Amino acid sequence: YVIRQLRNSADNRQKAWKIKIMKIKVMCTSSGCIEEAPERYQNLGIDILRHHIYFEGEHLTEGDNLDIPKFYERLETIKDPKSNLPKTSFPSIEEVWAHYQAALDEGCDEALVFSISSGLSGTFSMLSQVAKDFEAEHPEIKITVVDTKINSFGEGYHAILAQRLVNEGK
Repeated sequence: YVIRQLRNSADNRQKAWKIKIMKIKVMCTSSGCIEEAPERYQNLGIDILRHHIYFEGEHLTEGDNLDIPKFYERLETIKDPKSNLPKTSFPSIEEVWAHYQAALDEGCDEALVFSISSGLSGTFSMLSQVAKDFEAEHPEIKITVVDTKINSFGEGYHAILAQRLVNEGK
């Protein structure tokens, strides 16, 4: 991503172009299913913010220790479903802060964070608040959190398209 800025010289007669190449980090929550998508989408460099699932006393993390086929098998055999349904949680504030910090440490000027729909989860709100707090401490990075208004691969595809544009320098 290239930004051109017009800069006046010291004597205010000559004008020079200053070109700054922006480094942008694209992030998406694990609910965007990028890791379950076709392989061509999995290695684009998109950073994944992982959701958590609590089920039958076990803490599972999407993309880490959650085996999706086994998870669905477990759902089919659940005893007393009304009392034992899995509960989900968005990434912790500390986890999100660490992802934002990693982007800054990589020299990124901006982070684009794609979130599951705000109508389905509190994730967008939490990511936005952490971004605001992080930017207050680190004004050298701009963090834009996008409410995709969708979930699953629809969410992830927004991040994929953004990453493609970043990779093309657009």
